[in-house]
Amino acid sequence: MNGADVEQARNRATRILVVEDDLLFLQYYQLFLESKECEVLCCSSLQDCRELLTQQPATIDLAILDNQLTDGQGLTLVNSIKSRFPFAAILMASATDDADFFLQAFKAGINDYVIKPVNMDLLWQKIQAMVQRSRLEQLTLEQSLALSNWKQHEQQQQHLARHLFDVMLEKLNQPQPQVLACVRPSSAFSGDCIIQCQGMDGSLYLFFADATGHGLAAAVSLMPMLQLFPQMAAKALPLANIAFELNKRLNELLPEDRFVASVLLRINPSAQTLEVWNGCMPQVLLLDAQGRVKERVRSTHMALGILDEQEFEALPVTLALPDFSQIIVHSDGLTETPTLAGQLLQEADIIALAQSPSHELMGQLNALLTDPEDDISLCCVDLQHWPQTADLQVGIQQHSQIKYQLDIRGQALAGSDVPGQIAQLLSQQQLPINLVQRVFVLATEMYLNALEHGVLRLDSQIKHQEEGFFHYYQRKEQGLAKLSEQDWIQLELLWCQQDKSIKLSIRDSGPGFQVSASGTADQPDTVEHGRGLKLLHKLADQVDIVPPGNQFVVQLREY
Repeated sequence: MNGADVEQARNRATRILVVEDDLLFLQYYQLFLESKECEVLCCSSLQDCRELLTQQPATIDLAILDNQLTDGQGLTLVNSIKSRFPFAAILMASATDDADFFLQAFKAGINDYVIKPVNMDLLWQKIQAMVQRSRLEQLTLEQSLALSNWKQHEQQQQHLARHLFDVMLEKLNQPQPQVLACVRPSSAFSGDCIIQCQGMDGSLYLFFADATGHGLAAAVSLMPMLQLFPQMAAKALPLANIAFELNKRLNELLPEDRFVASVLLRINPSAQTLEVWNGCMPQVLLLDAQGRVKERVRSTHMALGILDEQEFEALPVTLALPDFSQIIVHSDGLTETPTLAGQLLQEADIIALAQSPSHELMGQLNALLTDPEDDISLCCVDLQHWPQTADLQVGIQQHSQIKYQLDIRGQALAGSDVPGQIAQLLSQQQLPINLVQRVFVLATEMYLNALEHGVLRLDSQIKHQEEGFFHYYQRKEQGLAKLSEQDWIQLELLWCQQDKSIKLSIRDSGPGFQVSASGTADQPDTVEHGRGLKLLHKLADQVDIVPPGNQFVVQLREY
């Protein structure tokens, strides 16, 4: 019942049933009650009243019953009236003042009584009080039923929404056997979320998020990122780019009072690096082979969705992968929820908890902690037993050869996923996975170098200046908007099955750069070119830079 219904019920005229066999007194009742603007239904016998009840009259608020009627006792009408009008108040008018009778009448269901001769002013006071109480009881029950129906409807909707949310997460997630992830929500929905994705270069990307608050509102805050993160991770984009884009998306869609504390991880077996971006989350623990904390990556960034693009810091911490055996990430709900003993978990407790088998972790959390007021999440990554990439069987003939040429010009450069196209092409030919991943990493590094430093002539040192990441990508977007037919990138890939080798060449329309005898770039972009060349030399068997420095050629073999 809504507010309008309540007000209408409250203002409706009081409807009263009078059963009295003294016709003179019955008329007196009627005149008096009608003077009080009541609607009055009159009956002079049990039979008249029962016939009236079978006709299903409109709602009755109160019944005044004389007990001694010509055809029986008025008390026998109580059940019939109550069954027809459960909220009707019943007042017994009787000439007797016998206490035993009135005790029997109250047990039968009357609400009050008056002694004849009736004092009409007292009668009216009793009628008003009884009708008001009766209507309040009726409204309370109706509102309770409406609330119960609403709760049931909301629970059904929440169940459906939770199902859809879980299915979406399940489809986006790519769980790895070396990753132990556990989320214990404090309500039907969780504002904590852990997503694992595999990049095309073999990297594992992990997104650990803790949205503002908990429940449905917190879960909704995660929605803008649930598809964006896997899409970027699949392309093996740098972690800084992913953090930058996630922050940008949240700024566009979330209100100002909503944000997402996050940890982004990238485990790159090819480069043997571990990248960590921590935005307002508890410190990430990195353990050595003996299970001791060797490194703590504390939060040095704001949560996603707070800062605008100019202020946002996207660069992660980069560490050597072989130095660590385990990564532990958790939300603040884990350290702020008391144990059953009334204590808070310490770092040593969390490390011990992280050693639990995956099928026991949730049970241990439930047995250890009280009901949480905040969502709890814990993620442990085992680096000691990281799998070696398994080769697929080569499904092409011994003398097969693939030659793939691509010439991209103008605005087409802005939207092309060249490394992804190459990886897809080689995967379709069932080349070994480790070879496809190496080619993908090489193609990504070479293509981005050709686009950003060759065609657009951007200097990577900009990223290390104040607000550098924003300015770098601002200049990149400005450059992409101005691309013309004079801007181009040419690619050629040659796969030879006979000697199981791949040759990849990428040439751009830029002016090129000089390379020192040590194999690093002397001209602008020295730092970034140097890092890129080291990666190329590490993954390829041969690296050549064709003068004037705008063409890279790499060769590699299957091993």
